[in-house]
Amino acid sequence: QSFSYTGGEDINGGAISYTSPDFNGFNFSVGSTNGGSGSLTDETSMSITYSASVNGADVSLGYASGNSGADNSSGTSIAVDATSLNASIAVGDITVTLAQNKVSGNNSDDNATQEYDISATGYGIEYALNDAMTLSASSTAVSGTAAASAAYKHDQTSYGISYTVASGVTLSGTFTDFTNNPDATGSNDVSGTATVVKLAVSF
Repeated sequence: QSFSYTGGEDINGGAISYTSPDFNGFNFSVGSTNGGSGSLTDETSMSITYSASVNGADVSLGYASGNSGADNSSGTSIAVDATSLNASIAVGDITVTLAQNKVSGNNSDDNATQEYDISATGYGIEYALNDAMTLSASSTAVSGTAAASAAYKHDQTSYGISYTVASGVTLSGTFTDFTNNPDATGSNDVSGTATVVKLAVSF
């Protein structure tokens, strides 16, 4: 079973939503989606954000939560609850980000092998060397219950560099090291590294 760890993947905002105007740095939004009588997968979500400049630092805080109901007509349908708490602080050329995210899924037929309860904590740092080059590093630690196993763990560390070659042309590279432990047996553990180099061109 695979999961996304950055926090917003299971909070969709709703087909009908409202976002408030800015109140001295505060904004909030609410959303809802009606799945219809044939689906029953209704969704509700909310979020609140705050941003301000404090003693030369740009600070932002955010919290979001979402719920998507299970389709009771299907034994494999999952009801999903997700929350995301994040913060960032930018001082000069350095930006630090922090996040605490949780997602849980409950099967409509109480089949534990299809249920999960995952928590992820992540942080990152980015440093702009100059107008053209940026260095970055991030780390994510994940743990919880998945597929009836209470020993799910995933740890990941990434390092990146981005360089603006010319206007509209960016060359970037990322190196990632990870370990994944889906259960307590150890026989299904996976670890490895990945290197990605990308050239992006926009007009």
